[in-house]
Amino acid sequence: MTPKELNALLRGIEEDEHLEFKEAKRYFDFEKLVRYCVAIANEGGGKIILG
Repeated sequence: MTPKELNALLRGIEEDEHLEFKEAKRYFDFEKLVRYCVAIANEGGGKIILG
């Protein structure tokens, strides 16, 4: 993903079944990430933005 594409996602778009924003300041639990990935895959795909 390019910075331009990321900025487009961050401008005025809310989370839905195909886009998740997750806070990961120091550590993000791998098992939680796997569950989010599976959930998004089950909905037909999407993106997870960690930050």
